[in-house]
Amino acid sequence: MWHGRLVVALVAAISLLGTSVASGQAAAPQRAWDVEFHAGGMLSTNPTNGTTALPAPGPAITTFSGAATRRVSSWYFGDGAALLNQALASIRVDGPLTSLDPVLESAFVRRRSGGSIGFRVERVLTPRLSAEFAVDDNFGSLALRGDSASGIEATRASFAPTWNRILNVPATGGTQTVSSAATVSNRQGRQLLTTGTLLISLNTAGRARFFAALGPAVIVTHGPSPTVTLVGDYQFSLAGVTPPPPLPLVGFHETDTVTVRSSVKNALAGVLGGGLKLALSDRWGLRVEVRDYVNRSTASTLTDATPIPAALATPTSGVLSTVLMLSTNPALQFSTRSDVPSNLSGPIITGFKTFSGTGIESHLNITAGLFYRF
Repeated sequence: MWHGRLVVALVAAISLLGTSVASGQAAAPQRAWDVEFHAGGMLSTNPTNGTTALPAPGPAITTFSGAATRRVSSWYFGDGAALLNQALASIRVDGPLTSLDPVLESAFVRRRSGGSIGFRVERVLTPRLSAEFAVDDNFGSLALRGDSASGIEATRASFAPTWNRILNVPATGGTQTVSSAATVSNRQGRQLLTTGTLLISLNTAGRARFFAALGPAVIVTHGPSPTVTLVGDYQFSLAGVTPPPPLPLVGFHETDTVTVRSSVKNALAGVLGGGLKLALSDRWGLRVEVRDYVNRSTASTLTDATPIPAALATPTSGVLSTVLMLSTNPALQFSTRSDVPSNLSGPIITGFKTFSGTGIESHLNITAGLFYRF
């Protein structure tokens, strides 16, 4: 792994820089404790390996005229997008909806590189060994991957043209109004890294002490994660229907809402690193270090879907109950009757895991800080 090679190279460079300082210097008085504050930068890798899944197709329904079709939870992805595109193909209409499936079945976000700050407390155990506790805050946030952003936009942009083609039929008289909007919350979710390490001194004489560091760490993601919400909406009326007052024109209005979000769980990591501690005085010193945190990916892509079919008519609603079926294959049905379902009446989906990361992450932290001995 390139991070591992970089650790070795940086430690070697630090060793060469400190050789002249270490040579001929008297050993600094030994004190039991060090407290250090430091700052630096953290470089993160972003694996894309993982397992995928999509919600199962919705239950089959029979239309008002006896044709076969299915309930769907959303037209944007999965079985809903497949059914809609099959219906379009059956009537030889070009311009299918661009499914959200490739976005859902991939790593939705990546960890950006960024600055870091932290502190350490060190306890000397022997001339060569020290125990250390450290906390670092990584400012590198989670952000949408480029292919996630472009895939979402392609799906959003294709929704309205697709439904305009479908609903531009004599039954509606061209009364349809279709929209598709995306709301994006991006670049959120930082990391807090808590580490317990053993420091191994590579030399015990002189003011420059070279060391290796190893141990475990816990990585906690704090703050919200990036999310995208797509809202597709279409409404139309039946042509040529003029009910007597006070009943309004028979109309249909359905809304398709999908939220895609990332989830990054806390992770246990292994730590390997090294650096140089340079005593500037009896109590003060400078420390330069490179440290690599390695852990299994805990990133997931979660999907929510909330279908809102046409409002059902009731005896007091003042709306005529009716059904519109389009003779596609599979059929498309819109209904305001309580005994006849619309296609967009599938189950609400909450937190369905469409992608689970399985790769190895690496977070390389390069820091410099000032320590105080007591």
